[in-house]
Amino acid sequence: MGDNPSTFYRVLGIDGQGRDVNDDTIEWWVGPRVTQAARDEVLIETKASLKAALVDLHVFYKECKANEIWSHGSVFDVIILEDAYKHFKLEPPWNFLNIRDTRTLINLSKKLRNGKDFEPDRVGTYHSAMEDAKFQAKWMNNIMRELR
Repeated sequence: MGDNPSTFYRVLGIDGQGRDVNDDTIEWWVGPRVTQAARDEVLIETKASLKAALVDLHVFYKECKANEIWSHGSVFDVIILEDAYKHFKLEPPWNFLNIRDTRTLINLSKKLRNGKDFEPDRVGTYHSAMEDAKFQAKWMNNIMRELR
């Protein structure tokens, strides 16, 4: 499913593959907040089928025996994924009760630890899906370790 059996990554590009592509999102990707390295990762022709990627994600999730799905904000990434599953008449592999939000845990850690959020040093390309996911996972691990 990727270079590391514990990771999942697919490059889909900007082709909507039968789904709407929001002009504001495209403008954000070509704007000043995004580096060329991150831009190069997404502003490409389609590399993988969205439907195949969703099926692969389902298999990966089940094979890992995952219980939860985490995202940096509960109202964006997971909702987009669930809508894509629905578009292709597929079921997401997670139960809605198991959706987790990194921002909630960060906020909680700050409240419990006098403002400390245990954010790791940032490495890699900002707004690269894989690099952002690794960074956020490390951040959550730091918090969970400290809250035990």
